[in-house]
Amino acid sequence: GTLVRGLAAGVPVVACPAGGDMAENASRVAWAGVGVSLPRRLVNARGIRLAVERVLADPAYARRAGELGDWAARNDGAARAAEAVEAFAARTGRA
Repeated sequence: GTLVRGLAAGVPVVACPAGGDMAENASRVAWAGVGVSLPRRLVNARGIRLAVERVLADPAYARRAGELGDWAARNDGAARAAEAVEAFAARTGRA
């Protein structure tokens, strides 16, 4: 939720994965160039400050995050899924 909302808003990310699928998502953030992934050992005041400074200092992160945010605005996955379910229900008579 939080990662997707930030990216949909076009905001660069400093990802600090704690568990679950967070590490994979953080890796994808770095791969896509929309932010950085901060290893757990660096999640402290200094590490976070340096990561934020890095993201703010490089306009490529903001540019790429903005591009992704624009794409997300044009391709609302939840709305598309709802439309597909409604179309299926209308076609099959299942509600």
